[in-house]
Amino acid sequence: MKNETNGFAAFKWGLFVVLLLASQVAIGVAAIVLAGSDPTVAVVPGYHKKALMWDESVQLRQNSQELGWKVELRVLPGLNSSRLQWTVTDREGDEVDPLHGRVVMFHHARASEPIEFRIEDKLDGIDLDRAGYWQVEMTLDTNDASKRFFDSKLIDVKRAT
Repeated sequence: MKNETNGFAAFKWGLFVVLLLASQVAIGVAAIVLAGSDPTVAVVPGYHKKALMWDESVQLRQNSQELGWKVELRVLPGLNSSRLQWTVTDREGDEVDPLHGRVVMFHHARASEPIEFRIEDKLDGIDLDRAGYWQVEMTLDTNDASKRFFDSKLIDVKRAT
């Protein structure tokens, strides 16, 4: 009788330990699945390429500063979306025109979903369907490509109330 009781107790405690280990593995798998499927966690788009081209990036920023261009971003709030418009002016305050180049922008909560477009295709601005912080990176040049400019800005988009 005592042997049967000891055997049953050993089985219960062994099963308890196995269940604890299995639950720890299940929690770990659930954490990995949740972390991997969360769209708010992302690496900044093109980060590795940017890191490899650091020297060129520094040179472009210095050239942009010397050029004296200034980007003004305006957010026009709406109920369902906001409109982002921009103006690029030179050192004297005159508008730089015509502009060519590309814009890459992403919402901080969705960095894995960047919006990229040619600026000449969206001269009147772009609609943003999400409120919050947006990173806007503009690489611009003039019609004859003699002048190249880069600027990166953080904007806070709010909805109209």
